[in-house]
Amino acid sequence: MKILLLHGWGYKNYKGQENANERNPWRNKAKFIDQLTELGYELLIPSFPGFIGSQDTPIKPWGEKEYVLFCENIVRKEQPDAILGNSFGGAVAVMWKKEMGQKNDIKIILVSPALERGYAKKSISSRITTILPNFLLNFLRDIYLCYVIKNPYYKFGNNFLKKTYLNIVKIKCGKYLEKIKPDQTLIIFGENDTATPPSIIQSMFKNNIEISERIKIIKGGDHDIVNTHTEELIGFIKTYLDETQNK
Repeated sequence: MKILLLHGWGYKNYKGQENANERNPWRNKAKFIDQLTELGYELLIPSFPGFIGSQDTPIKPWGEKEYVLFCENIVRKEQPDAILGNSFGGAVAVMWKKEMGQKNDIKIILVSPALERGYAKKSISSRITTILPNFLLNFLRDIYLCYVIKNPYYKFGNNFLKKTYLNIVKIKCGKYLEKIKPDQTLIIFGENDTATPPSIIQSMFKNNIEISERIKIIKGGDHDIVNTHTEELIGFIKTYLDETQNK
């Protein structure tokens, strides 16, 4: 069985952060990769633009459309049986499945997926964006993210990654799950995940039994269940793929 892996938005895997021999965006999840390989799965491991292992970095920032097309190009070429997306990679898998993948049987496995994020209510500062000119707004945003809150996902990125990051954090695609066949989806969260809280998706689909049954919660886990609860996570994945292999 062939699985396409879509990695998360880890700033330590930005181009320029790597050593010369490190080209794998899953390099800090070696145990997980090794166990999938030992089970006999053929793994496809591409890199999103701007991350280690990727080729030329685009000039213009990307949004939902570009990531869907990125995934579609790989699917057409490699014909995977399943797509496994971790964190932001999970969001890309859902966006692709909703836009391009509804006519095929490719399964999507979402691990700590960044489908919805919890935000505080907008303060008065958000209204300043309608007053300030764009050049000043962009300058102040850069100062704020780099030097005030020191957001590493923004601070350590090149120009493409910085602007793309501002696009992708706005993406909310939990509602897309309604457009996907429930038996073609497995969703796995850590119980204590604060980056992508499982409670948001659980609440959205509390009256949808089919989707709710596809949500698995790993007790004691946080956002990094790939590393902290590897065996339990692999167990969920293997069981799901075994059960749905001939469907």
